[in-house]
Amino acid sequence: MNPQPEPYLGNIVALAIVASFFYFYMKACAEGKKINSSDLFTIGYIERDDAPVINLQQNVSKQDAPDFESQQLYVDCIDALHSIGFKKTEAKKRAKQIFSSMKNPPTSVQDFLMIALRND
Repeated sequence: MNPQPEPYLGNIVALAIVASFFYFYMKACAEGKKINSSDLFTIGYIERDDAPVINLQQNVSKQDAPDFESQQLYVDCIDALHSIGFKKTEAKKRAKQIFSSMKNPPTSVQDFLMIALRND
């Protein structure tokens, strides 16, 4: 059989751990360090930017019109149709049809959804 350590050995180890903890705590207090749990680390932070500015051009001729497929509103409209149950290809086709056929394309996702679902 393997010999077991004496029972008082565990008490000595525990006492040594408590004494070292107390020693380092007193050392930190003597150096003037403020012990505060919020000073130890940062869990996270929030960055806030101002809302993006959207410039809508009105009365633009067809040749001066920007490519609507590269605009964020077009992508958001496709994503909105996809999120309410349309297939991705069908959503792209419907958005392209609405943006290219209208003289004044929709200026918000809500306007686009009203037009797209009215035609459904």
